[in-house]
Formats: sequence, C-alpha cells, structure tokens
Amino acid sequence: MKKSIGILAIGIMALASTQALAKDASKVSAIGVVGYYMPAEKSVADLYGKGIAFGGGLSYEYSPQISIVGAVDYWKGSKEKTATVGTTTVKTDHSLRIMPITCNVIYNIPVQKSAFAPYVGGGIGYYSAEDKKGSVSKSKGAVGFQVLGGCTYPVSSNLSIAAVTRYSVATVKFDDGDKKVGGLTIGGGVAYSF
Repeated sequence: MKKSIGILAIGIMALASTQALAKDASKVSAIGVVGYYMPAEKSVADLYGKGIAFGGGLSYEYSPQISIVGAVDYWKGSKEKTATVGTTTVKTDHSLRIMPITCNVIYNIPVQKSAFAPYVGGGIGYYSAEDKKGSVSKSKGAVGFQVLGGCTYPVSSNLSIAAVTRYSVATVKFDDGDKKVGGLTIGGGVAYSF
C-alpha cells in the first residue's frame, strides 16, 4: 500500500510538472550532477563501499523562490569477497546498484547583493536497488525521502554551476534482509536554462 501511494504521489508531481513545462518552457533548466555518495548504514558502506554518484534531471522555476525538480541518480558500489572452503579460496563480487527517481521542491533563499543563490529543499522518490552476489542478482525498490541544500552561481545568462549536499532515507526489503540505501551525497553540477 505504501509503495502504491508513493508511486501515485510521484506520478501526480510528474504530471503537474509536465503541465507547468508546457506553459512556459523558458523557465526550464537541464541539470547534471556528480557527487560522492556515502551510505548511511555502516554495513552497506562496509560491504559495498562509497563512491562517485551521478545524475541528471529537469528543473522548472514555478516562481522566483520555488522550483520543482525531477531527477534520476545512479550509484554502484562493489567489493570482492574472499572465502576459504577447506583448502580452496573462492572469490565473489558483491555489488549494489541504487537508482533513485525523485521529485523535489526547492526554495531559493533570497539574498541581496550576491551572485551566489543558496537553496534548500526536499522531496520524495522511488529508490530502485539491485543487489548482486556473484552470479545471483535481486532487484527491489522502495519509496524514500530526501532533504538537500546548496547554492548556485551564474556563469552566464543560461549557465549556472552549483554545489549540493543531499541526505536521503530509503529502506529496500530484500529476501535476505533490509538494506538502508539512503545516505549522504556531496557534489556539484551544472544547470543550463532554455
């Protein structure tokens, strides 16, 4: 039931964003981000590591202070595990792929006499995860939440660079136990306004 409500909420936000985009395309920006992802759960970080995450999305400026952002991110962590059975050493790769599809509302904090534009926001998303151990792969998903903050700096009339910090919370239920796939991402990116 929670999954259905979450997917419905994401669908409604996406539909509202589409309607807004159709009215005024000049307020649309394409966004690309790269960051360093650190899983919140220690066991996930120990088993799969930390590392580079990247993503992209679209932003619609609803008003000077409010933007709606739809995004897709990607992270994959892996580690080789070694086990000894008798006198034989067996190596297997363990990997976890996380792909959140999110919709966020951003509040652009008004700052006078500064080119830097700070912002805060939050939203909901569907967190798809694939857990692979050797040749066995299992995929599941869950609804999650995130909060974020950062600042942008205009490079030209259509191009801005940004710094962002994001913390997400999502728990995916696999057959062998729950995995908290949320965590902290610190990174930067670019936005191009059409």
